[in-house]
Amino acid sequence: GATGSSLTIINALASDIGSYTVVVTNGAGGVTSDAATFSIAAVALVNHAPTLNSGVLEGSIRQMLGESVALNGVATISGDIGLMPVGDLVIWVANRALSCTLVVRRRGAEAKLVIRDGQLWQAASSDPREYLGQHLINFGYITEEQLQRAFDTQQETHVPLGRVLVMVEAVSQPQLDRVLVFKTRESLLEAMGWGEGTFKVTDDVPASRELDAIQAVDLFEAHSEALARMQMWHEI
Repeated sequence: GATGSSLTIINALASDIGSYTVVVTNGAGGVTSDAATFSIAAVALVNHAPTLNSGVLEGSIRQMLGESVALNGVATISGDIGLMPVGDLVIWVANRALSCTLVVRRRGAEAKLVIRDGQLWQAASSDPREYLGQHLINFGYITEEQLQRAFDTQQETHVPLGRVLVMVEAVSQPQLDRVLVFKTRESLLEAMGWGEGTFKVTDDVPASRELDAIQAVDLFEAHSEALARMQMWHEI
């Protein structure tokens, strides 16, 4: 990152959108400022339409670039994450407090993010390591046998797996909430690291009864954490 007393971004691009912090240090220690969110006005991005049109982007370009605070009946917006990275999509959704489902695909892998009012409520992955049951086992909260019984009940009742596990007292609600937040954040952070693939944003959001979570993940905080992780890996 920059080390001067000020930061100037010339000819800002979509990749510059994000959260920025300032770290001040002296002999007594250091302090980090609150995050400031940088976004690009829609009119500026529309002026770069030829560049945007070089990629795959379906739906409303002006809608995608933020001229509206809601999807307003646009059923689908999709494209290439090489053109519009997942991190940029996350900030776009968070800034406008949208309610939507974001699906990201890469080489057979899929991440599905359920967002309400700009907050992340659920993340599902096609990777078995990211399944809720596997996380609960990894945390030491349930056994394989308990998971299988709960899964059988879920298949019969169509009640979300986490709620089944709480109802049969295999886990407590605080334990489930802890694992769900961890799972949701990790799924988002992994998807933000993908450099290739496709995305689709729709205004189809599941009802509350279809979700396990009762606690949302702040997209701005998760975005900042992802940037910090990527910077750390870059420096290693």
